[in-house]
Amino acid sequence: MNDNRGGARPNSGRKCLGKVPLCSRVSEQAKERLSLLAAKRGVSISDMLEVVINSFHLR
Repeated sequence: MNDNRGGARPNSGRKCLGKVPLCSRVSEQAKERLSLLAAKRGVSISDMLEVVINSFHLR
């Protein structure tokens, strides 16, 4: 009897997004602003943070 239940399977699980974890501490006000911006755009806080960082230009 061939029982294919359980165990690791090829190509199973979440696919790699090419992102790395980042942990940081910010003020409650900064977190609230980031949350509001993300909600207005309909994206995650993580995606919004990436937009903010990538739109910052050094002068």
